Amino acid sequence: MLPQFPTLLKPSAALALLLLLGACDRQKPVETTTPPASPTPAAAPARAVEKILTSGDTWPATTHDTLHLGRGVARVLPGSGRLGGPARPELPPRPEDGDSPELAKAQGRVQREGIQLRFKPEQGPEVVIKNDTADTEAMAFYHYWGTLASARQWVVSVGLYEGSAVELIDQRTGRRTPAWGQPVASPDGRYVVTYSADLGAAFDPNGLQLFKVEPTGLRLVWERDLSSWEPRQVSWLDNTTLLIKQAQGPAEEDGKPQSAYMRLDLSQVL
Repeated sequence: MLPQFPTLLKPSAALALLLLLGACDRQKPVETTTPPASPTPAAAPARAVEKILTSGDTWPATTHDTLHLGRGVARVLPGSGRLGGPARPELPPRPEDGDSPELAKAQGRVQREGIQLRFKPEQGPEVVIKNDTADTEAMAFYHYWGTLASARQWVVSVGLYEGSAVELIDQRTGRRTPAWGQPVASPDGRYVVTYSADLGAAFDPNGLQLFKVEPTGLRLVWERDLSSWEPRQVSWLDNTTLLIKQAQGPAEEDGKPQSAYMRLDLSQVL
C-alpha cells in the first residue's frame, strides 16, 4: 500500500496565505535606535578679576589702598576738598612758649601756678602737672592748649628735650592719657584721633592713633606708624571717616612738600 502525503494547497489559497503573513509583518512596531547625543563641553568657570590691594603706607597712594590697623583693615580712598569736616576745629593753634589764651575760658577748673598746671575734674582728686626744668632728657614743659568739649578732654601740649608730645586729661575723672600729637574728636564725641608728622628728624612719632572715649577716660584702640608720608592735617568727615592731608616728607622738589588728600574709612575697625 502506498504512503499518503498531505494534500497540496491550491495556487489561489497559497497566495492568500502569503498576503496574510505580509500584513502581520507590517503591523509589528519598528524599533528605532537613537544615537546618543554628543556631550556638551562644560563652560569654563569665569575667572575672577583680582584687585590688588596695596598698603596705604605708600606714596603716592592708589585708589584701592588699604591700611592695616590693630583691629582690621581700613580702606584708603581718594580725597579732595578742604579740611575741616562738618564743624570748625575745636583747638586753636598749638602754643609754643606759654599757655593758650583758651586758659581764660576754663572757668577756674584749669589754673596756672608758676611751673604747675592744676586741673579740677568732676570726680576724683585734683591733677597737678609740674614742669621739669632740668637740662636733661627728662626735661618737659607743659602748656595748656584747650579743650575737646565733645570728648570731655583737656589738652596739654608737652615740650620735650627733643621733640614734643601731648597729654589728654579727662574732665570727668582726671585720667591722664599720653598721645603722639594733635587730637581731633569725632562729631559724636565717641572717638579721638591724634596725629603727628615727623618723617625727617624722627624726634616725634610719624603716624596716627585712635582712642575711644569711655566712662573712665580714653582707651587706645590702635596706633599706626607711617614710613612713606606724613599726616599734616586730619579732620572727621563723619563719625567713621577721616580726611587726611598727606605730605611726602621734607625732601620734596623745590623744597615744597608734595601733598595729597586721602579719606580713611574706619567703619570696619571701630
